[in-house]
Amino acid sequence: MMSISLDSENNTDPDYSDHYVAFLDVLGFSELTRRADADPAWRAFLRQSIKILNETMPREVERTGFRFTQFSDSIVMSAAMTLDGLSIIIQGCQLLTHNLLGSGVLLRGGIAAGKLHHDAQMLFGAGLLDAYEFERRGGPPHISLSQAVVDVLYLARLPVGTPNLVREDPWDLTPMLHTLADFESYDGVPRVGGAILDRKAVHIAAMIQHYATDMSMLPSVRAKWRWQQDYWNRSVAVVGLLARSEQRADWNELAQRSDEETRRRTEQYNRDHPPKSGDG
Repeated sequence: MMSISLDSENNTDPDYSDHYVAFLDVLGFSELTRRADADPAWRAFLRQSIKILNETMPREVERTGFRFTQFSDSIVMSAAMTLDGLSIIIQGCQLLTHNLLGSGVLLRGGIAAGKLHHDAQMLFGAGLLDAYEFERRGGPPHISLSQAVVDVLYLARLPVGTPNLVREDPWDLTPMLHTLADFESYDGVPRVGGAILDRKAVHIAAMIQHYATDMSMLPSVRAKWRWQQDYWNRSVAVVGLLARSEQRADWNELAQRSDEETRRRTEQYNRDHPPKSGDG
């Protein structure tokens, strides 16, 4: 008879190791799928949402051990348990949140640390269960953080000027990823490689306002959007440069004013920083 040794000290498994793991759930995906079954417009919306999911993040990044998997309404990202690995997980969560928020889709989940096996064929591990537990609890559309992740973010030597990435959710007082950190710290100053968020913020603010006041939605769904609206307004109010999510007469007019302000700041920056002699 073949014997199987359960002595963990003599059985190392490099494919099952410590990782940072994010589990995210696309809220309202089941209802969206049901609507799409009977309405071509909703099918187009569903296809666009899935396209955003698959185009926002790469499937693999070998340098950090990053892996991305999307199945139905669930997303799993993992990376090696290093600061670079955690950074790419956080960046992925922020990008997905921003891109889907602009399309009227909310995410909820968590980031944890633990053992994991993650490849194109298999996905399992205690780390995944810990990350999934945050989503299973329900609650606001935020991304919870395990204490191990919070400790790393507080102790890590992040670049000067990096926004605080940990927030306490005012609803349930748990630590969450500050997915709107880039919007909160945005000062509108043009920078090489820097994102211009003015127009994007108007679009997101308008989208949040629409769903936060949509009386055709279930109250529980509308409540999640109203939580998102409060979180957005608290964040962009810090600097006061970007659009708040509130009732406005004309979002198109606000977008045009935003574009004009972006052009004005860019022209002022170019006047203050003329190209040096010899620059191509």
